[in-house]
Amino acid sequence: MSFGVPQNLTLATDVLLEDYQPNLQKLFNTATILRDRIAKKPIKVGGRYFNYPIQASRNESVGSRFGYSGATDSTTVAKMPSMPTAGSVGYDASKFYPVDLYGTFAIAGNLMASDDRASLINSLDKETRGATERMMEEQNVQAWGYGTHALAKVTANSSGTLTLSTTFPWTGSKYIRAGMRLTANVTTNDSGTQFVVSSVTNNTTIVVTAEASSYTAGGSPNVSNIATNDYLYYGECRGTSNSGSAEGFGAAIYGILAGADSLNPSERAYGNAVNVLTAGDANGYFGGIDRDATGNDFYKGNVLNGPADAGSGVGTIDMIQKMLDTISIAQNGNVNLILTSHALLRQYVRTAGRLWNETITTLDRGYKSTKYAGIEMIADKHCPAGTMAFLDTSSWDWCETEAMHFQDYGGAVLERVTDSSGRKDAWQGTAVWRGNLACDNPGKNGFIYNIDETQGFTA
Repeated sequence: MSFGVPQNLTLATDVLLEDYQPNLQKLFNTATILRDRIAKKPIKVGGRYFNYPIQASRNESVGSRFGYSGATDSTTVAKMPSMPTAGSVGYDASKFYPVDLYGTFAIAGNLMASDDRASLINSLDKETRGATERMMEEQNVQAWGYGTHALAKVTANSSGTLTLSTTFPWTGSKYIRAGMRLTANVTTNDSGTQFVVSSVTNNTTIVVTAEASSYTAGGSPNVSNIATNDYLYYGECRGTSNSGSAEGFGAAIYGILAGADSLNPSERAYGNAVNVLTAGDANGYFGGIDRDATGNDFYKGNVLNGPADAGSGVGTIDMIQKMLDTISIAQNGNVNLILTSHALLRQYVRTAGRLWNETITTLDRGYKSTKYAGIEMIADKHCPAGTMAFLDTSSWDWCETEAMHFQDYGGAVLERVTDSSGRKDAWQGTAVWRGNLACDNPGKNGFIYNIDETQGFTA
């Protein structure tokens, strides 16, 4: 009789917790630019939500005086200058909801039962690293977003051939692949239908078919019910039509664009002021604060639309410097990181960057980097096209309920796989990270969008 299973289950737990978890945590925390550059120790938070201070006013108690007062150089106390009234920097308590980011993996039962420990360890290595890398990638995608897990916005539907928006911040079919299961959060019919992507035609067009087995509401699945201005989510996102539930809209952390924007996340992401859930906030606000309310200017970042506000759709040095000066004047922001797309980075170095002999260098994990006036400029593949983000990283915090770790199942990190048909001869594990990305002073940050990626920068 073989007693390999309990022995190897214990071995798997020891290997995962003692050998792999510390290394995978280090990989998770440093593998992307936003995790690495926002390098302060994560703030520990807890509960269903947490309060986080956002600057609401600045100390204006600064002023100049002459050393005397009046027509003569009198030195009496009455003629001495009055000092400014004492003030202070004001903060309000914002409200953030932790997001649970999961990565799951499975190990075949015959590996668990085998006496070949090398095969088990090799399988654990590949599966856990694969799950961790997908979690890193997913967190980085979300860290650019608006607290919504929508992958795309529909602008037209012709019998299942969907045209997708590329209007900022939407990126067409960038995150959609053939075979992916999607749910339409529809405004015209029940949202219980899941769709399968048959093909991705180009960066603005995909073809979908209904997945009948996933349909949980009355009626028949019909791709024609997907309407203009519907949003497409990962297949597991479900909810009632027009609902603000996490199931209906998908959970995602606030991204740097949400924090650095001058609009509420729901306004920018959904193109209007309708209240829709973003990052757990049912009103679609950033941290529970309405940026549109009178007196809430301090919760706003600095935003320039290339053609409309910055003066040109073509990238210019003046455009970059204008944003840096605006951030400095608005909140004494000290931008130390500029993030952009690969296309804009190449155009900058090819043209304007030559004035300072700037070149492109390669950082860890393949990130491309250059500099503007000593400030690091890095290309991130998840940056929307035509966008440059300007960050004062001291104003950002990774707030964590739990650091990335393997979940414990009664003393073990693996449990038997089960589904609707019963138990399987396989073992599964789950890695999880719980938290959100918060900004305590949006005014120290900003972004420029709609910059033409096909032309070089001008001086």
